[in-house]
Amino acid sequence: MRLLRIVSRHEIEDCTDPITSTSTAASTPGSPDTTPSPSIPPSTLPGVSSSRLSHLSEKLVGTFDDFLDLSTTWFLSATSDPPDLEIVEFLRDVPPYVILSHTWEDDEVSFQDMQNPELARRKKGYTKILAACRLAQNDGYEYIWIDSCCINKDSSAELSEAINSMYRYYEKSDVCYAYLSDARRDEDPRSHTSSFRWCKWFTRGWTLQELLAPSELVFFDKGWIEMGTKRDLHDVITAITGIPMRVLFGDMTSVSIAKRMSWAAFRKTTRPEDLAYSLMGIFGVNIPPLYGEGLSNAFMRLQREIIISSDDRSIFAWVASRHDSDLNSRGLFARSPFEFRHSGGVGMSDSSLIDSSFSMMNSGLEIQLPLAPLEINDNQDHRDYLAFLHCNDETRRQHIAVYLQHQGGERFVRCRADQLMLVHWSTPIPSPRRIAVKEGLLYSTRSLQLDIRWSLPEGSTWNCTQWHCLWMDKGLWKRATPEPREIVLNERDEMLLGFKSQESAFAIVIRVIDNVVLANLVMEPDFDSSHWSTQGPPPATNPRRGSWSEPLNGVPSPIPVSFFEGGLHGMGRVWKTFKDKETVSLTAQKAIQESKCSLKISINHQSIMSISRQLQPPTFGFMIQVKSELDFTVKDVIPRDFFRVDYGPQDIYVSIDLDQSPALRVVVLECLDLDNVPLRISVTFGIHDLRAWSELVYDSNEETVESVLEAGAKTCRWEGEGPYRLEHPGFVRLRDGWHSIQAIVRFGRKEDSSLLPGSHWANIEIVN
Repeated sequence: MRLLRIVSRHEIEDCTDPITSTSTAASTPGSPDTTPSPSIPPSTLPGVSSSRLSHLSEKLVGTFDDFLDLSTTWFLSATSDPPDLEIVEFLRDVPPYVILSHTWEDDEVSFQDMQNPELARRKKGYTKILAACRLAQNDGYEYIWIDSCCINKDSSAELSEAINSMYRYYEKSDVCYAYLSDARRDEDPRSHTSSFRWCKWFTRGWTLQELLAPSELVFFDKGWIEMGTKRDLHDVITAITGIPMRVLFGDMTSVSIAKRMSWAAFRKTTRPEDLAYSLMGIFGVNIPPLYGEGLSNAFMRLQREIIISSDDRSIFAWVASRHDSDLNSRGLFARSPFEFRHSGGVGMSDSSLIDSSFSMMNSGLEIQLPLAPLEINDNQDHRDYLAFLHCNDETRRQHIAVYLQHQGGERFVRCRADQLMLVHWSTPIPSPRRIAVKEGLLYSTRSLQLDIRWSLPEGSTWNCTQWHCLWMDKGLWKRATPEPREIVLNERDEMLLGFKSQESAFAIVIRVIDNVVLANLVMEPDFDSSHWSTQGPPPATNPRRGSWSEPLNGVPSPIPVSFFEGGLHGMGRVWKTFKDKETVSLTAQKAIQESKCSLKISINHQSIMSISRQLQPPTFGFMIQVKSELDFTVKDVIPRDFFRVDYGPQDIYVSIDLDQSPALRVVVLECLDLDNVPLRISVTFGIHDLRAWSELVYDSNEETVESVLEAGAKTCRWEGEGPYRLEHPGFVRLRDGWHSIQAIVRFGRKEDSSLLPGSHWANIEIVN
């Protein structure tokens, strides 16, 4: 294990410790190559409150005998002000240390960089290392561990060991510094507009274990000013992550597998497989990392390892996306943490009620399950059953069951995989039956067809200026043209679209892994860098309405891995804002047709109402599903919702704050016509006197609650009054001609048999 050692300069010069070390001592302060240290001097650096120092002083004692099983542990050592750095390796008896948690940015310092001090100091990430060392020094620590420069990633054996040991590294640290590079201390973290609420640290896969494992964790903003500890901000963290307070403080007993998986449902990693590898410590298992296997295979291996040591059947309590094409031919294992997005309320199974053993065979997962037939028919080989998992919904104590379809003999597959069934607790459970549930195919090499569209503000200077496409088997460029707007990508193919205005620039990067689109927004990329090839295609005929056509010969430029950091995996939306408040949004949506996906890029100004309040778990909320024959997706929610959860571009949960007047949310839906003109529908959902109500309006460009309410007052309906519809007053020009459209809204109180969040459900159907 490698650490940063923090002592005075003369102590380093006289040091004769029998420790293997690789010196990376920086030049003396004032030398021409020395990178300036962070602007906050050590004597004034925040984050050293007296109560926390009292706790830290008690922990600066002893060694960790239980670290003896680690073959090597490397730390960084720092001396002087600004610190000189050296890497120190411990084979055993690891001393007390602190640890850094952060999201990787461009130009991080690697282990190899630390072998060349001059190169390391020139990197942007070096400033972050210096600041973390000063914090550790102020807290009285001699060693710190930082993942970016303490792991030799060129060694596959060492990388595998570090990935499998990461949870223990954080768990055995005395204190963890969580550096939030996009958060500000001068904001109320309990405000739904605060940078703390929306910072990317809470969206990354690896930071989940970095939140849970340390006993002491302190948050610092982008200026290294202390924002509070995990204990101080536990209510905010619980609201953001869904992790109960007792778990944040180290009590993970009686927490189901499904609940733990749900905490990672919306997190992202640069490498898809890391979403599975980052969960190993949370479940106390180890698997060797195999980069290139894809998320579905890595997640399958993780689940198989979990069931070796756990008989908790909540691992089967997941739901697939309703857009998946194989909902009636799945197995019992999920393909990603996203499929546990509705499982935060699932409890552990009771192993005393049944033979809890199960094993993987070539016929599938052999398991004993109580089966209840759903209907009687002559086709015995394809009858549907309810299979009880012997775990309950923690809120209502209902039995949780999945749907299985008989395939003959003792063979079954999971059907209706986008549903879990809640059965009343008094319902008798049938006797168990040993069956084999076959797993579906995990990996597909089929091509994926992308429909890429962008909407740029009229009268602006925005244009599409870059388009790089890397086909792994060919190495070809594509040229942007007005029509068609589709491109076919195969496994591991990549694409970059660059957009520029007179003031700003951004890029869209796209990659296909396991037949799933990975996409992200990159703000202010350096398009003039030599990293990009200069022999690209000629300008588009109409770059404001660009898309893709015939290939041209050329050598494509590789897309940096960091460009995919924090992006989309599959469906969803990501948005980022320029300094002038102009907002870029990227939406990925799976089309109705199999193997097709649409990507939409838009630039606009968003007006967000700010309401600061003390956080309370929402009592009322709507789980909204949009069904559209057109391409309507969720554009915005007004006012902005702290507890909003995007399950995809057409599925969203919004909470209702009864202390807010009026108690409502406006959900804005949008699609683009053939001329890229947006058509909007605003649907309002609210609670009044504990009754739900809703109304909608077409062609809504309003950005305030009052203006939307005034426009839609004629369509107001109350809970229990049945569905209502509204026809568009004119015709809309789409690809296949002119259409009249109408929206149908249904809503009501959620049934006890549903695991969906919120108190109410709503369906918005848009037909032509």
